[in-house]
Amino acid sequence: MLRTRCCFVSLCAFALFGVQARAGGAAPDLTSMSLEELLDVRITTASSFSQSINDVPGTVTVITADEIKRYGLRTLVDVLNMVPGFQTFATTFATWDVRARRYSHAYATIRVMVDGRPLNESYNRQISAFESFPLDNVKQIEIIRGPGSSLSGTDAFSGVVNIITDKRERSVVSTTMGENGYYGVNAAQYADVSEDLSYSLTVDYSNTDGDPRSYETDFLSGTGMSQAPHTRYAWNERLGVSGSVRYKDWTLTLLHADYARAWTAGYVNIQSPGDERVESVYSYADLQYLHEFFDETSVEIRGSYDRNTTRFVGQLFPPGFDWGPLRGMADINGDGVADNWPDGASYDSKLEAHNASVQLFLRKVYGAHQVLLGGEWGNETIGDVSTQTDVHHTFLTRIPYDTYTTRNPIQGLPSVFMIGEGEEESHYAVLAQDIVALGEDVTFVVGARHDEYDDTGGSFSPRAALIWNVFPSHILKASYGKAFFSPPNGTKYNNTFGYFGQPDLKPQTIQTVELAFQNLYESALYYAVVLYGSEIDDFIETDRNINPSFFNAGEARFSGVEVEVRWRISDAVSMWGNYSFADGYFVETGLEYDGVEHMGNLGVSARVTEDLVASVHAQLVGEGQRGTGDLHSEPVDSYTPLNLALVFTGIPNTVLTLSAHNLFDEKYFSPNDITSLAGLPSHDFPNEGRQVLLKATYEW
Repeated sequence: MLRTRCCFVSLCAFALFGVQARAGGAAPDLTSMSLEELLDVRITTASSFSQSINDVPGTVTVITADEIKRYGLRTLVDVLNMVPGFQTFATTFATWDVRARRYSHAYATIRVMVDGRPLNESYNRQISAFESFPLDNVKQIEIIRGPGSSLSGTDAFSGVVNIITDKRERSVVSTTMGENGYYGVNAAQYADVSEDLSYSLTVDYSNTDGDPRSYETDFLSGTGMSQAPHTRYAWNERLGVSGSVRYKDWTLTLLHADYARAWTAGYVNIQSPGDERVESVYSYADLQYLHEFFDETSVEIRGSYDRNTTRFVGQLFPPGFDWGPLRGMADINGDGVADNWPDGASYDSKLEAHNASVQLFLRKVYGAHQVLLGGEWGNETIGDVSTQTDVHHTFLTRIPYDTYTTRNPIQGLPSVFMIGEGEEESHYAVLAQDIVALGEDVTFVVGARHDEYDDTGGSFSPRAALIWNVFPSHILKASYGKAFFSPPNGTKYNNTFGYFGQPDLKPQTIQTVELAFQNLYESALYYAVVLYGSEIDDFIETDRNINPSFFNAGEARFSGVEVEVRWRISDAVSMWGNYSFADGYFVETGLEYDGVEHMGNLGVSARVTEDLVASVHAQLVGEGQRGTGDLHSEPVDSYTPLNLALVFTGIPNTVLTLSAHNLFDEKYFSPNDITSLAGLPSHDFPNEGRQVLLKATYEW
């Protein structure tokens, strides 16, 4: 297990980075950035060119490193919960998903990148260790709301998140301790050896015993079987090592992350003894060549490879487990005799996925035009897939996809992955974009990308935007964009007790129209209002029953409004807030799409003394509509967790942060719409309770 590495990693981190410490240096001023400076933060995610927020052809939110420190943000989950229209929630397999403008999917439809390099792994497009991604070495996080496929292709269906790392020459070490046995350490060094040579190295480690909050009810009344005998937020542990070397125009980046966590309590691990765990190992190598020619021309060539391995290990039932009234369902080996499994039912399932890609971009500034041309090739392959169980001592260790589709899913209960090895998907893409200055006050953006997949066919993703500086600091934006989501291998070929894959799924597409107005009033008050409407075709949905499968459900429509406000009340006090309303429904049936209509955030930050900053953040999430297959009779309750952070900068080179998340320990839940074995509704997933953390960061 990773836990044995805790002390070793901590000692190595401090030894590696601490020996070069030198005293002195000014403490950071966490309220020094003016609104003009904030709005002029340079962003590259939206168009692949460096732009300010006012010039971006779309709707963007930027969370800076100062805001991450000031509000005591821990993970990407915390960051995305601050974005208008975004809501994170727990899922069946102890992971997190994100609703963007009310829409979500069983597999991720948001592209997440680090310095432009995608982190979405190929098997299901999700992010490994999403909730534990370290934020210590982040310069800013750029979140583009709405379709982004014209530049980024699939996954960029609902939005794009680009994490920009801080590449300043420095060394930093931080350690965090807190409730529920939480401990974390991060160490990073960025150095310029010469004008042509620089490097970075980062080590981060964290572990926790988990939130003690547990489910409160049994789900299968009268059977004595609880589908959630253990906590949803049990232990998790992460070790990550990354580094990069830049020599002239070449940059090599390597990352390896090893993550283990407890599996969720849910409909699969009935009366398990609590030994379930999920282990994820994610590694990638990225080689970039970026050369700038004369006349503002540059070429970028990027090749990357990643591998993601996931293991599900545990025990479905304790030794000697008796199904009682459900014994008739328990004939696992098909011999006509109900099995009691004296030795229990254990499993060890593994899946390995590989992804390789090559990208080419040519950027040229020519008069009033900023032109981008590009292309991409990629290949995704399912590698080793295996399942070992001890059910009745005769269960098959490997079952081909075609065989499993004809089997009773109860017979496949102990198996997590049912995929034929070697399933492969290749694609290529070409793209073009032009940013045209139509005078001093008007900019027009037009672009398109065509992706061709060898199994699901082609998708064309155009976009256009008009940006008009109506008056000084008054910006009007009108945009149209189309995006697509190509079904990943997890939806096409995975056959587990949880889902039946559908190889014939069509890519779903979304078209979105936006109208946005931004204004900076007297350098003290900034506000933005966004109206949008979206139409999704070939909507990929799941039927929610004991044998759920994916299918194209036709057309769905979404519309809404988003409002953002930032107010610099004085040099010592600032406030920010946002509100979003989102409506969604299926066209063919008229049924309302599940999710939350009303959401918002409110944050206040104040300099209490010269060295102490206090910040409060409240997230407001309204009552949630349940999905069409959810058997619960009541909507999901609204919730308003409150977070508090105190940041002390009175020690040279040091930042001390005391944070309390969900300060009043409010109980709130994420919907679980999976039907139980007996056709009864499964209990909702509890979100985490109060967590108090103390963090010390030393930078030199």
